[in-house]
Amino acid sequence: MSVIRTAIVMPGVVTTRIPFLNALAGAARVEPVLFSMDPRQVGRAEAHVSWDDASFEVRHPHGWSFAHRTDAGDVWPVHVRPSLHWDLARGGFEAFVTLQWNALYTMPTIVQGRLSRRPVVLWEESIQHAPTPWKLRLAPGIRLMFRQFDASIAASARCKAYLLELGARPGTVFESRTPIDVDDYRAPLASMDGRAYALLRERYGLDGRVPILFVGNLTQRKGVHELLTAFEEVVRASPKTLLLLAGSGPEEACLRRRVVEAGLGDCVRFVGFLSHQELPLLGALAAAFVLPSRYDAWPAAVLEAMSVGLPIVTTDAVGMVPEIVRDGENGLVVPVNAPSALAQALLRVTSSPGECRRMGERSLELIRSWTVRDAAAAFADAIEYAVETRRRPRGRTR
Repeated sequence: MSVIRTAIVMPGVVTTRIPFLNALAGAARVEPVLFSMDPRQVGRAEAHVSWDDASFEVRHPHGWSFAHRTDAGDVWPVHVRPSLHWDLARGGFEAFVTLQWNALYTMPTIVQGRLSRRPVVLWEESIQHAPTPWKLRLAPGIRLMFRQFDASIAASARCKAYLLELGARPGTVFESRTPIDVDDYRAPLASMDGRAYALLRERYGLDGRVPILFVGNLTQRKGVHELLTAFEEVVRASPKTLLLLAGSGPEEACLRRRVVEAGLGDCVRFVGFLSHQELPLLGALAAAFVLPSRYDAWPAAVLEAMSVGLPIVTTDAVGMVPEIVRDGENGLVVPVNAPSALAQALLRVTSSPGECRRMGERSLELIRSWTVRDAAAAFADAIEYAVETRRRPRGRTR
């Protein structure tokens, strides 16, 4: 099969996805043309994508955006880009890929694919979670929409199961676990020496402390309040433990008040957003990484933490469990919304240097086994399957 010119429509691009998309372009099976709704990096407001590192074409359709705040306190951008579908119609594409089944642009992309007789592939990371009332009411329509996808690309086995539950046709869902380029992420560590690390420890007040790192938006969905409740218990048992909160968000002011009221000012550091040059440096100084999310489909922060050899403490509501974060192997998994269990897990990894080191080494080993090349190959398999399926009778499947 010749190289398939493919339009990939997505809200925006995190820096860690660029190596994966470069691998997709370099394999010469798919020619990706990325339509990004946001020219900035998604997820870290003070950092921007270095498009100079991209070996694929990137376009930013014209239009406007507005913010939608969820019940969990997250603010999600909603993009309206009328020029997108004009560009798709004129681009000579052989396949369309849309990221997120419930994005505003997904249904028009399906319609456009049908009118142009081009396959439409869903790229999804979400996992099963408590359905909202509107989702329950629209379930028949959602199932009908899912039957229109020629193939789907799932970020995990849990994501695949969720897509089948929503209505994806059996045999059409491919798993492509979007990884990060471990060596690329670890590159800032190569220039660090003992003096540089000593200065970093001094900068963050780490000397003599056992640092636990959290990276993410400070929202209710990320479980930051449960984390602070758990950390109060951790400090009572291990006063030298230090919590580093890298990120910002709507819960920051409330968290700062709680820290003061609980007398934890010397044990919690709000370090704000960090660039992808700074994050691995701080990660290399931490003893463990924690992400107590109430729901998280495929958080890049976990992959980043594993890339610097950290044990992971997280909840069973994170989509990487149990594929990448394996309880007792490279970290500990606790029930969601369980601060006491979270505290005990944090105490376990920080009080046992040998176990902590073993888990961290296993994290690095596991993340190195999930290569961008393998993920790109699975992604291309899905595109080729969709194109082939579109050329033959609908009733025949893989």
